[in-house]
Amino acid sequence: MFNDKANLNMGIKLELGTVSLAAENTNIINPVNFTEGDPILIVSSNLINDGSLSGKLAYKIDVAKKNGSSLSAEELKKTSIIINFGTLAKEVTATAASLNTNFTFMKDANNKEVIINPDKTAVVPVTVKYKHNAPTEEEELTIKVTFRLIQSNAVDANAGMFSDEESLTNTVTLIPKVIEEESYWPDENTFVKSANGGYSYSLEKMKMVFSETQESINTENRQIKNLNKAILYIQLPDEPLKKTVVKNDGTTETKDTFIITYLKPTLMSANYSTGNESLIEESREINEEHNGIVITFNLKDEYPYSSVDPNQSLNYSRKSSYALQLNISIDKYNDYGYYQYYDISSSYDRFFASRLVLSSDIPDKTTDYFQLPIELTTNERLLSFKRLQIESNLYASMDDFKDVTLTNEEVDFKVTGESYEKVSYLLNNGGPFPIWLNSGHQFNGATLNVEITGDAKNRLNISRNLLLQKDFRLIENKFRSAPIENQESEQQVNVKKSEEPTQPIDITVPDEQIIEAPVKEVAEENPINEINQVNDSPIEEIVESDNAVTEPIEEIE
Repeated sequence: MFNDKANLNMGIKLELGTVSLAAENTNIINPVNFTEGDPILIVSSNLINDGSLSGKLAYKIDVAKKNGSSLSAEELKKTSIIINFGTLAKEVTATAASLNTNFTFMKDANNKEVIINPDKTAVVPVTVKYKHNAPTEEEELTIKVTFRLIQSNAVDANAGMFSDEESLTNTVTLIPKVIEEESYWPDENTFVKSANGGYSYSLEKMKMVFSETQESINTENRQIKNLNKAILYIQLPDEPLKKTVVKNDGTTETKDTFIITYLKPTLMSANYSTGNESLIEESREINEEHNGIVITFNLKDEYPYSSVDPNQSLNYSRKSSYALQLNISIDKYNDYGYYQYYDISSSYDRFFASRLVLSSDIPDKTTDYFQLPIELTTNERLLSFKRLQIESNLYASMDDFKDVTLTNEEVDFKVTGESYEKVSYLLNNGGPFPIWLNSGHQFNGATLNVEITGDAKNRLNISRNLLLQKDFRLIENKFRSAPIENQESEQQVNVKKSEEPTQPIDITVPDEQIIEAPVKEVAEENPINEINQVNDSPIEEIVESDNAVTEPIEEIE
């Protein structure tokens, strides 16, 4: 066939190009701590299309804990990431629904996807901010914002097309806000006016309980210290507590409007006056919130209590209480440039400090006070804390032991001695606690040490000997006549009660270890097996709870 051809240049040229994204002048803020308030800047940068092809810009945000674990849905709800692109695109506020997801195209003011041309002078300024809704615990979070430049004809920011990515990463430390509790101040009706009514004072917290100290148990010279601090509150008149004074040379200085010129707390006991040395002023602070003064005291009685002197040792164990004579005098700065007498007060408290004891010390009848041993059986004996409120160690009665509940104190029990493994007990957060023998066979005694630490940070120790109750009896065939399932149930209960002893406890009681003791004759019409049917517990003397006092419980804070 005959043919011919001609070439016509249409101006179409195919060239290779690149899609490339760069981040310049990146500033990672370090450290970043967030507690509350407005969003905080964590990173800033400039994004540039340094390739040869135009592309659409997208982003995605990943938030995780620094250790790599994910945030819960509830934690994500409290998180916000704010990305600002200057005037090129709308600001993004990403919350839970858009965190840890796929890429999303940026949109301009007209809600169109943003295209970045290959022009190094076209800079996209980016700032990333973080905000959290009231963090409740300290936590480190990793914030990662990834930007993606994808070829301009993409309709899906996550499509597998030509693209390039840049990431900006930083760590944010969440720090919970420390909420300062309103400083405690006693109720108005607890305050007593001074002699002329110029000020008032409250003795509501000017109370303490005390005992022997843990560190002086095995030392020759022992001490008595307090469990809780005693606090004196002084309410001053409703006027500024500070005055600015202009001196003769024209300079100024600040003066306290009121000053305590005389503060004499004198401790007294039945045997002697300890003077000011035993009651130590620990701190004196101005309370601007309530326009007053707060003074804190601690007790440290080092009167000779030698452990080798029988009389001194007895005084140490029987010290029951301290009285307090408190005298206060306050001066006021006047307009003439000096302090002058303002007002005075005096008070007396018979039972300022009371000894902390156990309910096992309560005597059966009025008698001299002694620290009594604790007699035990395999039945639970319920013990509680008491304060001994008598002026001397003579004639202590049941009514002199007042209830105490320890609320914020640290309480620990330790049983030591030859037969410690036969003693079981349960801790009860400072309240009444049961103690019993898991086996009465060959119980040769032990020692209970109750260690208590209060806000005074003194480690106190209440120590009592543990003995087998004198008339304690067990009848061997009592257990043998009980149904097997009851025995198993009873054993399980005992195991549960002994879960948290401070020493290893033998909770098994083989039949061979049951103490055989003479049993009083029982009338024919009431044989022992009938008694067992009525009361399925070991036959022994019933030990009642030591909580005999029914007065209102005083809480020691």
